[in-house]
Amino acid sequence: MPERRAEEIAKDPCSNWPFVECNGHGTIISISLRREKLSGQIPEQVSLFQSLQYLDLAQNQLSGEIPKELSQLQSLQMLFLAQNNLSGEIPKELSLLQSLTELHLDQNQLSGKIPKELGQLQSLQTLSLAQNPLNGEIPNELSRLHSLRCLYLAQNQLSGKIPKELSQLQSLQDLHLAQNQLSGEVPKELGQLQSLQDLDLAQNQLSGEIPKELGQPQSLKYMILHQNRLNGKIPTELGQLQSLQRLQLAQNQLSGEIPKELSQLQSLQYLHLAQNNLSGEIPKELGQLPLTELHLDQNYLSGAIPKELGQLQYLTDLHLDQNQLSGQIPKEVGQFLSLQMLSLARNQLSGEIPKELSELPSLEVLHLDRNQLQGDLKEIAFNNANLKSLDLSFNLLSGELGMGLPLTELEELDLSHNQLVGDIMTFIEPFCRKNPAGMSLQQLRLNHNKLSGELPPCLMQLKNLQLLALNNNYFSGAIPEVQAPELVVLALHKNAFTGHLPKGLEELKHLGVFTVHENMLVGTIPQLTLTTLCIDNARFNIHWATCRLLSKSYKGCYNPDLIIDLRIWYAFGTKLFGRYALLAVHVTIMGPWAKHFLPVDLARRCSDPRNPRELLLCSFAPSDERLVQTGSEVESKAAELLKSPRPVWRGVAAAPLGTVSRGWAGEGGEGELGQLDSLWNLNFAQNQLSGEIPKELGQLQSLETLSLAHNQLHGGIPEELSQLNSLWNLDLAQNQLSGEIPKELSKLHSLHKLSLAQNQLRGKVPNELSQLKLLRSLHLDQNQLSGEIPQELSQLQSLHTLSIAQNLLSGEIPKELSQLQSLQVLHLSRNQLQSDLKEIAINNTNLKSLDLSFNLLSGELVMGLPPTELEELDLSHNQLVGGLWKLIEPFCRGSPAEMSVQQLRLNHNKLSGELPPCLMQLKNLQLLALNNNYFSGAIPEVQAPELVVLALHKNAFTGLLPKGLEDSERLGVLTVHENMLVGAIPPLSLTTPCIDNSRFSIRGLSCSFLGENGTGESREIGSDLGEAFPVQEIPIPSGGSFIAEVKPCRSVEPAEEDAAGDVVL
Repeated sequence: MPERRAEEIAKDPCSNWPFVECNGHGTIISISLRREKLSGQIPEQVSLFQSLQYLDLAQNQLSGEIPKELSQLQSLQMLFLAQNNLSGEIPKELSLLQSLTELHLDQNQLSGKIPKELGQLQSLQTLSLAQNPLNGEIPNELSRLHSLRCLYLAQNQLSGKIPKELSQLQSLQDLHLAQNQLSGEVPKELGQLQSLQDLDLAQNQLSGEIPKELGQPQSLKYMILHQNRLNGKIPTELGQLQSLQRLQLAQNQLSGEIPKELSQLQSLQYLHLAQNNLSGEIPKELGQLPLTELHLDQNYLSGAIPKELGQLQYLTDLHLDQNQLSGQIPKEVGQFLSLQMLSLARNQLSGEIPKELSELPSLEVLHLDRNQLQGDLKEIAFNNANLKSLDLSFNLLSGELGMGLPLTELEELDLSHNQLVGDIMTFIEPFCRKNPAGMSLQQLRLNHNKLSGELPPCLMQLKNLQLLALNNNYFSGAIPEVQAPELVVLALHKNAFTGHLPKGLEELKHLGVFTVHENMLVGTIPQLTLTTLCIDNARFNIHWATCRLLSKSYKGCYNPDLIIDLRIWYAFGTKLFGRYALLAVHVTIMGPWAKHFLPVDLARRCSDPRNPRELLLCSFAPSDERLVQTGSEVESKAAELLKSPRPVWRGVAAAPLGTVSRGWAGEGGEGELGQLDSLWNLNFAQNQLSGEIPKELGQLQSLETLSLAHNQLHGGIPEELSQLNSLWNLDLAQNQLSGEIPKELSKLHSLHKLSLAQNQLRGKVPNELSQLKLLRSLHLDQNQLSGEIPQELSQLQSLHTLSIAQNLLSGEIPKELSQLQSLQVLHLSRNQLQSDLKEIAINNTNLKSLDLSFNLLSGELVMGLPPTELEELDLSHNQLVGGLWKLIEPFCRGSPAEMSVQQLRLNHNKLSGELPPCLMQLKNLQLLALNNNYFSGAIPEVQAPELVVLALHKNAFTGLLPKGLEDSERLGVLTVHENMLVGAIPPLSLTTPCIDNSRFSIRGLSCSFLGENGTGESREIGSDLGEAFPVQEIPIPSGGSFIAEVKPCRSVEPAEEDAAGDVVL
């Protein structure tokens, strides 16, 4: 309000000013100038209106500080200064306004602390200071505001604990403290606020359990506690809140089952429990609620989807994705007549997709991806006229693409990673019937199927199409002319396309990712101007937010792979409005400018490069140095970006190829890194960092991921890391760290993954690690740890992987480990463990991989194993005796086809007796190593169709080789030497898959098979894999022993020999 106008009003206060109200005595009592586009400062002359009761200057562009002179308006009852640009501190003099009932200063730029003097405003009913950068703690003095009904302090920078004294505000109805930095526990005293209707404490750093006392305020309608660090179980007492309409507890660390008592909340409309650690089944009683939204996604819920949920007739959003739900989708979902969003993705659902889903009239989004759903798509007709997004990818769907789709509204369709066959003409025909410009389709994914035939020309003419992924199919013919002006991603690789690339590609101004490798195309790449958006390369998801196009021009491309196979991890960073927008790139780039490319070490989702949310440094180089033409002119605008100045943090230095090579270099570097208090992901893995881990990293209170693996760090693990209360993933593997494992790490109650493998750590495994109740993965292998395995580890009921292999552990294997019912991988190999296997019962029903090899285990093989799920069992290199019958009996009881066991290693023991015939009938068996034992009798007939490695040498087998070996189409390695066999070798066709020559590990990826001439060429295989050997057919010499002649494809290192001089295959 301009100063001159204030003076005019004071001289003639009641003369037709529309924003002024006077009383019967001609005195101004109200000024309302809301939304009048006022600018400048609030004039001090406002204090002239001594009788003023109401002053509203909200929603303007006022700046400067709040005048202290406002405290002279002793009659003022309501003061509205919200939604301006006011700055400075809140004047403590406002406490003199004893008649004030409403004080609204929200949505400004006010800073400093909340004046404790505001607690003197005894008449105050509403205090709104939200959306300012206020800091410090909430003053206890606010508890004196006994008339207060509404306290709004959200979206500030307040810290410290929530004062329990707020429970004295018995008139309080609304308490909003969300989006601050408040810590500590939720005060149980808040349950005494019997008038409370709206409690919002979301997006803070609150910890501890939810107080059961919060179930007492019977007027409570909204309880918003999401995105904190709350743990423990959901109190059953919350079921007493009969007025509750919204319960949001998502994004915490809550565990246990969903209380059935929540079904008593007969007013509940919104139930959000997503992104916790909840387990058990979904209570069927939830179907009794008047819910409109139900979010249970990203938990560990199991069992079937209750059909009773079909009673939720008002439901619009149902999110059950990313759990462990199994069984079929209940047909009762067809009763959700109001449903708009249904996501059941990433579960273990099976069976067919219910036809009832196609009858939901309001459905807009249907995501069923990453399950085990089956069925023929020809039998499914989606009649949902409003459907916009349909994702059925990563299932077992079959048949041809002849289904009916609601084409007018559909924007995203993903049928990728299924078993679909046939051409797509019938499927695309409805799109072609209409004007392509009128189609809404933006993203179409049909990749990773078995589709064939030529592409319909109109497919490339859809005017709104942004992404088209047809890769990994059998499409043929020429690529049609492209006339889709909005196209960003075009993935056509791994098909059988022929001819030239269409010239229309040159006109695509938005094209960012183009892949056509592994086709039969000819000619050259046309002149393209490719752009780069935020692309998740795994699924080609397009994220428009915070992304900026980076133009790259390639002229005269001589290599067809130059820009065809960009593998983008995050995005290229670029300068956006004078600031850097994005952080990290992990790419495989081929071409003349590849070796010039460096990571853009800037923060993703961060407008201030000095305070990033995520900091990564990626290591990468050109995928093939032969493709890098030194001295070539670099024409890409990416190179210009790399030459421009980039913000750096002291203490972090990048080497020419993007690897950090100077450690925590620079004076004060560690401290400065510790000041990035908003950082949530710190990933310096696979670099050349040296020195010790800075203890200042313990100051990064928002950190969720800390990965320093694959470096050259030494020294001890700092105890200060135990202060990272939000940490989910701690990866310090493959360094040179020494000392003991700090028991203080047990304070990281949010930790899900802990990897300290491949270091030089000593001492015992701390039993305090058993306090990490959410831990799912523990890797301590390849260190120098000693002592016994703590039996307390059996308390880690969420543990999926436990690996303590290759240490110096001794003593017995704790029986208590069999109590870990979630355990899938248990690796204790290469230690000095001495248990008698008769005394160990491995009852872990989900166990898939068990490795106890290279220990001092003794006794007979009589332990109980979960045969249905076990895939890998390695008991080799121990001192086991007796026969196999008691071990194999559980496998033989069931159908061999149902057994999951793929690799069984019992070699290098003292086992004896004959082999059970059913051992050779396990349908999934790929590797069987029984060598270096005392087995006798005839070798049973082999009927294991997947068998690749059969090692039986150095035993006492007699008789002829079984004829069934001739039918073993996948058999690659057969060793039977040093037995007492007779006869001739049957005609074998031995193949050569990927074999780890030292331990027979099978890795089926990226391996080539030898041709008939025994030569063949090798594709890229891992550096740890041995060469594959062609085995010639030779007769067994007299005397009964047999050693196959081995000719490697190319020169290899000599085979390793063990202590006994035996070749380790």
